[in-house]
Amino acid sequence: MLPTPRVIAIDDQIEHLEKLIQGLNRRGTACLPIHFTGEIEVIPSCPYVRVIFADLHLIAGSSGDRIQDFNTIATLLESRIKPTGPYMIVLWTMYPDQADALGTLLAGRLQGVSKPFSVQALDKNIYLESQGDAESFKALVDAIDRSVTEHPEFGALLNWEERVSGAANDTVSSIVELAEASAGVTSRTDRLGRLLSKLASEAVGPGHVSEDRFRAVNEGLLPILGDRIASMRALEEDDEMWKAALGTFDTKSKLNQDEAAKLNRLIHIDPLPSNSDGSERGAVISLPRRFSGDLFAQVFDVTETEAAENQFGRKSLGGSSRLQWVLVQTQAACDYAQ
Repeated sequence: MLPTPRVIAIDDQIEHLEKLIQGLNRRGTACLPIHFTGEIEVIPSCPYVRVIFADLHLIAGSSGDRIQDFNTIATLLESRIKPTGPYMIVLWTMYPDQADALGTLLAGRLQGVSKPFSVQALDKNIYLESQGDAESFKALVDAIDRSVTEHPEFGALLNWEERVSGAANDTVSSIVELAEASAGVTSRTDRLGRLLSKLASEAVGPGHVSEDRFRAVNEGLLPILGDRIASMRALEEDDEMWKAALGTFDTKSKLNQDEAAKLNRLIHIDPLPSNSDGSERGAVISLPRRFSGDLFAQVFDVTETEAAENQFGRKSLGGSSRLQWVLVQTQAACDYAQ
């Protein structure tokens, strides 16, 4: 129930790790510090990590073989951290010139996990000599910011993600405040449970709540969250980043057919059990056989041949093992307004 870390720092030398963590703390960034002693089991799975600070030589007394060092980081990504989304790696190292080579190896090797958006470097040599004075920490904080914001396009997406997370936080806070203001129930937990039950019941109907209680409550919370997300506006302190992210974009350029198809595929498509009736949002089911022929024309006001030619550019769908009619469940935005 508690969120997994979005920032991780890994080093085999505790004093180096502490220096980095102090810099991140000065910046106000929450971070999971990991003192790596060679046991990969100490590293938890962090699928939603966004930034990984990692020392290059994680195995003390290694031979200095850079490929071995690179493969150690790759193994931690594949076997333990298992990132599923966009993230960047910042090498916290005395050998910053190795960042590009590490990025190349990870791009070719990683299987079953996301590849890093970029690999940057933060030179340990510059910051480890200082005695912890304010100026040295400021320099480290500034360097951390530069390493993370060097790609404004990536930063803009992370900024949007953070703002959406804030909207979710505001939704939860609003629900708790509403529950606490309720009259007639003494226990705070009882008040909250009563409100969640009411949201679930009104969202899917009393008879359907028990089928999937999470989904029922989710249906009740979605319009509240959606309203907060829809009303978000740019913050002044983020304006320059967004300008840099979109400033050089050619508005006349178009997506190619492959890009457009993949973009459209981002719509939610729901994998269904065999006994589903297709009522789930995003459900895709085969068109029942009884709807073929004359009934197809009656239901859809067009014959199968006309639909195939006019809507999908096919002479006919008949006789093809690759093509079939399917039903896609959609939900109008006005459903929420009711």
